[in-house]
Amino acid sequence: MSAKEVRLSNLGELQDLLLKACKPHRRVGPKEYVPDPNGQKSITILAFTLGLSSWGVQRWIHNGRVPAKRVTEIVKNNPEEVSQEDFIKYVF
Repeated sequence: MSAKEVRLSNLGELQDLLLKACKPHRRVGPKEYVPDPNGQKSITILAFTLGLSSWGVQRWIHNGRVPAKRVTEIVKNNPEEVSQEDFIKYVF
């Protein structure tokens, strides 16, 4: 795989929903992101904006569940794109 290729895995509906909840950002330094309408969306960026590790968010995706106490934070991140009702079937 060349340096310019990116391999992405689709891990299902919850991953898609969490990516939808992520506002686009761009990296401006190590572990520093700023909002950018032309930037990237990723689980890493969502985790950063929530103050979590990307591993923790990936674990949600793997388990197919999101802690109820985190749903409000996720929705506040991008309320134009997602709602609490979107997460009902993933809450534990």
